[in-house]
Amino acid sequence: MKFFKFLIIILFLSLITFPSIFAGKSDQFFSGNLTCEIFVDNIVWSVAGTKLNPNAHTYLNWTPGTACTPNPTTVGPKNCDIKSIGTFVRFINVGVTDSDGLCNQALTQIANRTESPLGSGGDWTNIRFSSCDNTIIAGGATLGPQWDCANYKAKNVCNVANSGFNDSFANYSVHLNAIFLNAKEAFVVDNFNINYSWCWTPIIFNANVSKESGAWGSNFTFRINVTNPTSNTTVKLWRRLAGQEWQQIGEEKYCNNCASTDLNWTINFNCTDIGDWEFKFNATDNAGYNTTAWASGITNECMDQDNNCIFSILKDDVNITHISGNQSTATSEIPAEFHLRAYDLSKGSYDISEILNVKFDVTNIGDIFQTVGNNNTNSSGNVLFYFNPSGFTSGTKKWKGYLDLSSCYNSYTSQNYSVSVSVNAAPTGTNEVVNGVTSGAIAGWGEVWNFSVNASDSDGDLFNVTLRINTGLGFVDVETKSCISDCSTLTKYNFNISNFLCANVTSSAQYKFYLIDSNLISSETTARTFQIEKDDILFENIFGNNTIANRTGNQTDLFIFRVKDLDNGNYFDSGKNVTFKTTFDTVNYDTGIINQTNSSGYVSYYFNPVCTPTKYAVGNQKLKGEIISDSCYKDTTSDILQFSLIGDILLSLIRPDGTRNYTQEEIISFLGATTDDCGDALTSTVIYNANLSAISGFVCNDTTQVGANAFTCDYSTTISSDEGWYNVTMFANASLHYNNFTIQKNNPGLFYLFPRYKLENPIGVPSSAGWGYPNRNLSVIASSGDVNQIINISLYLGQTVNPGVCSPSICINQTPISCDNCINSQKTWFRNFTSSNQGQWFYQFKMDDPSVTSTSGTTNYIDITKDSTNLSYGGQGNGTTVIYLSQGKNLSVRVYDFDKGSYNVTGPSATVTFKLLHDSYADDEKIIGSAITNSSGYADFYFNMSDCSYIDGLQKWVGEINSSEPNYGSNISENFTITLQTTGCEATVDASNVLVPSEAFQNNLFKANGTVNAWVSTSNDVYAILNSTEIGWTIFDQIKFLGAITVGSPVKVSWNVTPS
Repeated sequence: MKFFKFLIIILFLSLITFPSIFAGKSDQFFSGNLTCEIFVDNIVWSVAGTKLNPNAHTYLNWTPGTACTPNPTTVGPKNCDIKSIGTFVRFINVGVTDSDGLCNQALTQIANRTESPLGSGGDWTNIRFSSCDNTIIAGGATLGPQWDCANYKAKNVCNVANSGFNDSFANYSVHLNAIFLNAKEAFVVDNFNINYSWCWTPIIFNANVSKESGAWGSNFTFRINVTNPTSNTTVKLWRRLAGQEWQQIGEEKYCNNCASTDLNWTINFNCTDIGDWEFKFNATDNAGYNTTAWASGITNECMDQDNNCIFSILKDDVNITHISGNQSTATSEIPAEFHLRAYDLSKGSYDISEILNVKFDVTNIGDIFQTVGNNNTNSSGNVLFYFNPSGFTSGTKKWKGYLDLSSCYNSYTSQNYSVSVSVNAAPTGTNEVVNGVTSGAIAGWGEVWNFSVNASDSDGDLFNVTLRINTGLGFVDVETKSCISDCSTLTKYNFNISNFLCANVTSSAQYKFYLIDSNLISSETTARTFQIEKDDILFENIFGNNTIANRTGNQTDLFIFRVKDLDNGNYFDSGKNVTFKTTFDTVNYDTGIINQTNSSGYVSYYFNPVCTPTKYAVGNQKLKGEIISDSCYKDTTSDILQFSLIGDILLSLIRPDGTRNYTQEEIISFLGATTDDCGDALTSTVIYNANLSAISGFVCNDTTQVGANAFTCDYSTTISSDEGWYNVTMFANASLHYNNFTIQKNNPGLFYLFPRYKLENPIGVPSSAGWGYPNRNLSVIASSGDVNQIINISLYLGQTVNPGVCSPSICINQTPISCDNCINSQKTWFRNFTSSNQGQWFYQFKMDDPSVTSTSGTTNYIDITKDSTNLSYGGQGNGTTVIYLSQGKNLSVRVYDFDKGSYNVTGPSATVTFKLLHDSYADDEKIIGSAITNSSGYADFYFNMSDCSYIDGLQKWVGEINSSEPNYGSNISENFTITLQTTGCEATVDASNVLVPSEAFQNNLFKANGTVNAWVSTSNDVYAILNSTEIGWTIFDQIKFLGAITVGSPVKVSWNVTPS
């Protein structure tokens, strides 16, 4: 009972699965100069001692699930070796007696690389133990699962360093043993997991930097621990921006026989290094090992604050200190000097590597700072600025310097210092504008320009404001206005200027205002730019829009514009050039014609479209007037005027040309060509009329273009087309061309259209049928386009090609044979045939027109065949009995003639063959006789069995018209039954179905075949002999011995015969 429970336990444990345990840096530890990491594999190693297997052994192989090297051929971490091994094991005593705890009843062993493989045939005596039952286990008790390395055994796996466990891909042999001494002592060993610690020489580890961020002017110290005893190690320091290439920094350093040796690099960076950097160390030794310590390494390399080997280089801090200028004085004549100096706090030096642009602010009204200027530092960090108090009121002001934009330094603002301002204020002008804007105004020289400025004198002195304008020859005083009272109040002064000339046109005109008070203290506003441009003009459309211009001859089309200066509102005087341009292809304009305005601003153009040297195409063309590149007026184009240019069509009618005539149903081909009035090919719509008279004819309008300008039209006349003389007219039209036509005629006409005679669709119905088919239909479709005479049609019929005419008494016409201008009129004849008329009959139809129109006399025929029949039961013989020599019976079938549609199968009668059907007859049948049909279709045969060549018993019979019947088609009746009684017959044999060729060639071998039948009972010792009536023929094996032939099993026999 305990043994059964033990089995259940084993099966259950075999289904247990364990989650994977992944190695990480948290699992690493140091062992002397080695870096180690513990890994765990899931295993299921089990063995159980049983009554059937009292000393149970299990042999396995184990390969570490995590390799110390990437693959068997790649050099990985240096000096990889497993330091210790342990298994997570469980021991079960399934008996009732306690174990002895002597490690001899349940155990696990693991062999090293050189000891493996061992297996069942190996000597496991001195192999290391990974576990065994060294503790007394009570009967029915379990020990574990627990981690075990068998440290209580001399040979264990608790420390296997340098013991042959250094191969990541070896198959280490494993042995499990459990005993079954009796029902009282039985053991089970289960290993669920195995752990192992890989150790290696790290070479370098614990990469670090002294600070994760700092100014570029400060020092960064990078450190790495080197542990690589007995080797010479070279170490390099690298850095990179994210996503970019690595760069070496500092010098490479060397370390010989190092153990926990600290190497460091102190690096000073530049302003250009500002950014976020990643760093790493790379080491190589004289043994060929190469390793990298960085954020993606296998050991705990990055020891900086965020453990990511990243550091940031920041801008330096700067200090701006006062040198001189505090409590200075600034007047209109003598500016104040402000002197500051910049100091690099991060480097602790006045050595400023970048030129700094320092801005200076001074307070004005309301104690509000305003920027008054800026200047750059020199190489020692000094910066000077000279403050002119123009625009400032008198009094003590604050000033300061500040740095706000620098690629290398952080922003900084100095302390506030004071300056004393003393001024006798000049009148000031503000908000100066031209045409509503400060600068950039654009207007024509002919317009009225407005200039304005807001002006005041803070001292209340009287002052003048003068507008000064520079159009290229320097500033010129244009107009002056005066303030004569309340001059401390800000007042707007307007200047309206309307005397600019065409000569003043410029894109860089300037204006400014000059202000001077009664004390001769003056100021001037900033010079502002504006643009004096050419005047705008307008073309007024007076005449010519939507007119028509004819190209043929010298026909002109008049166009008139009137031109106006929009800036001053005046029409042009005389003598101003205007260019008229017209399109010549509806898109592109010609080079133009220049005409001049008159004293009222009108300008006209008489346009004459020509063919050369520029051809003006027909269509909706355009005209425009232009003034281009004029010194006083902008380039201007008038509105586009539309006009239609119309051309003429020239016609050439080429065909028909009167050299031939036509017959009804022939194609009359028309050909003509069109050109325009310039003589160029013209695509047009062409229609041809053929006129028999003023009120009769036809139109051909389905034309096809040939080449550039030829047009064909093929008119298919019909048999209904009027016969007679015709003349031809050609009509043509084309878009934007005047319609035209031409006539081609002769006396009495250009061509004659003759009548057509036709015989079509000759047919014989049915095309193939028995001779008894009544009223065979022979028809043709007749047509005559001749309205002047009547045409007759005849049928020709015979058994040879090109037959003769069929007598009206034999071929009976069913329709009139005359054709009086008939169209598609069917003409029909009936013809009946007899059995002697079998074969092909050729037929032909002919007209008695002048050319004797006819159908083919060789391809049209009908087939007269045997009549088709059907055989049915005649009312006698089915289910009857015939007795040898004593009782005969009538067998009767009835024949129906399908072609005649009648049972009267006479004239002539059909021959019907009667057969017995049984699988014991040769070829399964036996002919018993024949009979002919009577006028009611019956064929009666009296069957009296007068010999013994029949099969006794029930069989079938049929009536058949076979293929040898000359007048009726083959057919066979259904099967009927009959019983034959052969009582009184004696055994006999006969020959049947003797087959020989219908002809033979001299000295050429042929075969003669036959069938030998036995009747009544088996015939023994049967011989077959072939005789020939021909002398000299050679019959090979003339006598054939056939042996015994049984009834119903006919024997086929053949001979080879050579005729002489």
